[in-house]
Amino acid sequence: MTTQPDTRPLSSDIHLQLGRLHIAIHQIVFLRGCKNYTFCHLTDGQILLLSKTLKYYEQLLARHGFVRPNKSYLLNTNYVLEYTASEIIMCTHECVGISRRKRNRKSDFYTVLQTKIA
Repeated sequence: MTTQPDTRPLSSDIHLQLGRLHIAIHQIVFLRGCKNYTFCHLTDGQILLLSKTLKYYEQLLARHGFVRPNKSYLLNTNYVLEYTASEIIMCTHECVGISRRKRNRKSDFYTVLQTKIA
């Protein structure tokens, strides 16, 4: 008996600890950290309060095209309208500053941002 490889697509849902709420990754525009909490901004304008830190979600979402331009934000690169050397403008017209260390055009941050936007 031969076993077939698992051809099911990877799930695009994140299991957020809000009861049984499931949020699709493509619905997340950005996450904003505030001390030990995270505010999740969705495409429909809804804002969810999550009880985990931004670092937790950064590790969870890094492989899905999310970038962290500073200590307070984690952005979905699919919703970036434009960026300069010092700031990123999201589709919600939220203006997010880029930290001094990540402003270097040779950093990994810029590499990910340029490949997703270009």
